[in-house]
Amino acid sequence: MNKKALFLFSFFVLVGNGVYASCKTIFVNGSTIRVKQGDIIQNNTDVIVNPANSRLLQGGGLCGQIFMQSQDKGKLLTKECKKALGENKECEISDVILTDACGLGEFKKIFHVVPPNFNEKNLMQGCLLFDKKGKELLGKCYEKILNKAVASGVRSVSIPFLSAGNFSRTIFDLPEMAAVAIESMKKFCKSTKVDLSIDFVCFDEFTYGLVAYPTWSKLKLVVRKLFWYFGKR
Repeated sequence: MNKKALFLFSFFVLVGNGVYASCKTIFVNGSTIRVKQGDIIQNNTDVIVNPANSRLLQGGGLCGQIFMQSQDKGKLLTKECKKALGENKECEISDVILTDACGLGEFKKIFHVVPPNFNEKNLMQGCLLFDKKGKELLGKCYEKILNKAVASGVRSVSIPFLSAGNFSRTIFDLPEMAAVAIESMKKFCKSTKVDLSIDFVCFDEFTYGLVAYPTWSKLKLVVRKLFWYFGKR
């Protein structure tokens, strides 16, 4: 390993894991946004948000886990989704559909939202560019979730990092996606006088850091890029 690579490795270790607090809280106009890391299904709020596909079918990732951990391994939830979808064959991006939680954890309801897919290798849904329009659609998902919460009389909701898993094109898009998420939720709370408790739950420390500590995490991404660059040489 040459001196440059050794320096980069040391720097990466220096800014590595274990530097983040377990929860970051943002207070906005009477509402609370808590950025957390962990298993969202183990969270305790009125509603959990399912990152769904357009047909509300059992998918992979978090969507698959939500179905499998609900009553009767998703069979009842599948029926609920078909009933809620009605005669519509599929949902549009950013649509939010409400169903019963069907025995999933401590939740009372599930909001199924269809986030944009930015990953051309994921054939579950049409792929979009992560451009201005794509970012607006992503932001609209968070806005509609919170609108649905207010309209449904919900006081607390658990929201995952949308489009950050199977629907993401590259990890280098994640910082902007995190910014879209937080700014969209803050904008809604500023414009709507409600008392909402929002848990924004990230699935690992890396994505949690991108949301809660964006500057620090962007620095880590730069190091990753440099490692990739020197590794290719």
